[in-house]
Amino acid sequence: MTDPTLPPIQDPQGQGGSSRLQTLKDRVRSNIRSQALERPEPATGNRTDVEVMLDRTTNENMMLMETLKRASLRNPELAAEAQRAQIELGGQITPDVAERNIDRVRAMLRERRWQQQLAGEDLPPVMREYLARQDFADVASDEIAKLSAWERVVKKWQAGR
Repeated sequence: MTDPTLPPIQDPQGQGGSSRLQTLKDRVRSNIRSQALERPEPATGNRTDVEVMLDRTTNENMMLMETLKRASLRNPELAAEAQRAQIELGGQITPDVAERNIDRVRAMLRERRWQQQLAGEDLPPVMREYLARQDFADVASDEIAKLSAWERVVKKWQAGR
């Protein structure tokens, strides 16, 4: 759970989502280029093309293993959820910010979905009445659309009797 004393989630660079993504891509490209410069190509001298190619493949595999080692330290489900959150929030936050503040981000996404559901639907009166009760809202807030649909089905069925 995140620390409630933390300030609200903010974009540390104050940039829009697409420019942050481009900045991240540029940094990754720059890192790859600098790693390539740090690892000079082996002098071919008496070496065959196959040996040179094997060295390159070995270097690429080593870089891939480093990336996978870093990835193995993270929870892949959480990383994927953070990436989806960034998309759903329109790039307002980066995946790493979302991952560090996942509880707040989940709450933001739930609230956003509720707002969309309430704006896009005319909730049946009984459903509104139940959702106004905290004990019901606590357990049903993630199923508003389904419960509303069921209420409509039951009403139609009762009307057809």
